[in-house]
Amino acid sequence: MQEIPLPQRAKDLTPFEHIQINWASQGHDMEGPNGPVPIGPHYDPRFFMTSLAERQAIPASTDPDAKFNVLPPPGICLLPIKQVKMTSRVQGSSGRNEMLLWA
Repeated sequence: MQEIPLPQRAKDLTPFEHIQINWASQGHDMEGPNGPVPIGPHYDPRFFMTSLAERQAIPASTDPDAKFNVLPPPGICLLPIKQVKMTSRVQGSSGRNEMLLWA
């Protein structure tokens, strides 16, 4: 996994702070309209609007003090469930879990 800082001009013209590129040598499945679709080896680019330091300061999901398992009361829906679906969960280079969401 490679972290790539963006030049100041790119930061001025886009909302992005840095990008990350990962080579998925084994490929993986992606959720398609009719179920999982296998995707062969490919690059996974990720674009971040926060600094690398801010992102690294996010505690690991296994940290009991992070309170990642605190959910809203039943009946409260913060996102339109039909429009957002988690398609995969990957282990980040820092040991933190990252979720890839596709709308």
